[in-house]
Amino acid sequence: MNSSLAVVLASLVVTARLAAGAKCDPLPTLQISDVRTTLIGDTLLKDRVIDGTAFKDSDPLRFAVVRLTSGTKLVQRTTTDAQGHFLLDKLALGRYTLSFEGMGSFSIEVTPPRFSQQFYYNFSSRHGCLSWGETSD
Repeated sequence: MNSSLAVVLASLVVTARLAAGAKCDPLPTLQISDVRTTLIGDTLLKDRVIDGTAFKDSDPLRFAVVRLTSGTKLVQRTTTDAQGHFLLDKLALGRYTLSFEGMGSFSIEVTPPRFSQQFYYNFSSRHGCLSWGETSD
């Protein structure tokens, strides 16, 4: 096989893999409705939070910038730690975009509380397709 034909075949294989990986299902908006309570002295504080971890292709998204925006306004900014964990707190009700540097963006809606348990959120990208999940304590 000549080298030109080998390059063309390799290019077709890579293109086919990229095209196959490009078909991602659209994600529904993640609704955040839980409230974290903290007792400080005699005061019970209630706070809406996104306590989450981000992964890219099964590896923690380490030291990545995380932005929470409302329209074009930056609401909060933080950075994931070595395990991909991050925390956003003091969230007001509303619709947001949660963006991860090097991974992508998710639609978020913070709603009034419906549950008494605390949720932990996982955000991931596998082969370019985004997904999210939640677990409770």
